Amino acid sequence: MSTYFLGTTVTSGDPGQAQWLNTATLGGAKYNVWQVGNPVLSTPIPGSDLSQQAFDYTLTVPAGRIALGDTFNLRFLIQADGGDALGAGGQFKWGLTIGGVPYLSPIVLGVSPGAFGSITAPNGIDGVFVVAINPVDALLSGMLSVAGSFDVLIQPLLNVPIAGPVDINILWEWQAGTDPTASVDLLSLGFEVNSAVP
Repeated sequence: MSTYFLGTTVTSGDPGQAQWLNTATLGGAKYNVWQVGNPVLSTPIPGSDLSQQAFDYTLTVPAGRIALGDTFNLRFLIQADGGDALGAGGQFKWGLTIGGVPYLSPIVLGVSPGAFGSITAPNGIDGVFVVAINPVDALLSGMLSVAGSFDVLIQPLLNVPIAGPVDINILWEWQAGTDPTASVDLLSLGFEVNSAVP
C-alpha cells in the first residue's frame, strides 16, 4: 500500500487544487512537502531593515518524521530586488533556522541596482540541501551542506530538538550600506525526509 503526503497548499474553497505525492515515487522519501507562494510566501524584507531575521513564513515538520539514519533535503527560492536603478543595490547574507537554531552563511552576496537576483538550490527550485542526520536523545546533529555549485552554507548542525514538531525558516540579513529601496521575498520552501529504511 502506498503512502501519500499533501504536497501543495490548498484553500478550503478549492480542494481540487490538492497535489498528493506518492512517497514510493520520491526516491525513498518518506515525507515530502512543498509550499509555493502566489506570488510570495512571506512579507518582503526591505533593504532598510538591517536586522538578522527569518522570513515570516514557517514550514513545520510534524513530530516523528525524522529518525536515526535519515537525511533530509531543503528546497527554496528567494528573489532579491536591487531597488532603484540609481541606488546602491544590496549586499546580504542568507541562511536557515531549523528548530530555532540559526545557521547563517559567512558569504556576503550582492544584487545590482535596478536588477533582480534569485537565490536557489542548483537546478532551480528542484535543487536540494542535504543534511546528514544522527539524532541522539531527541537532538539532531550532523553536517549541513549544499548540493551543487552556488554560494554555499556548510556548517555543523548541532543539537536541534526533534522530539516534537520542527520549524524551518529561511534566514536573511541585509548588510550595512544597502539601498533602502531594495527588498527580498521568499517565493517557495520545501522539505523532504529520506531513509533507506521505511
